[in-house]
Amino acid sequence: MTKNPNFNYHNKCEKLGITHLAFANDVLLFSRGDCKSIEMLLEAFKTSSDSTGLIVNPKKCKVFYGGMDTDTKQMVKHLTGYEEGQLPIRYLGIPLSSKKLNINHYMPMIDRIVSRI
Repeated sequence: MTKNPNFNYHNKCEKLGITHLAFANDVLLFSRGDCKSIEMLLEAFKTSSDSTGLIVNPKKCKVFYGGMDTDTKQMVKHLTGYEEGQLPIRYLGIPLSSKKLNINHYMPMIDRIVSRI
């Protein structure tokens, strides 16, 4: 998929070639907000699901938009079937942000790990 010239990376992910991040049973997918890129991403995800037997639970999925008009958001919602998520959110106790985080953002997670040790 990433070698296909029709796929457009999310602008913050292109330099590193990031299309997804996977953690245990969670997957974050990234692309620019155009319909073709989203269709390609969903097809690659379906291929992965078919080969592993792991399936997505649409009720637990969210789409996060940045700088997109209402019509494009509606097209993406129609393509994915996922509800719109609201930022900011926390993942594994850490806020998801495009900005560099400082130690204060990580301290709650560090404190929980230290308390278990």
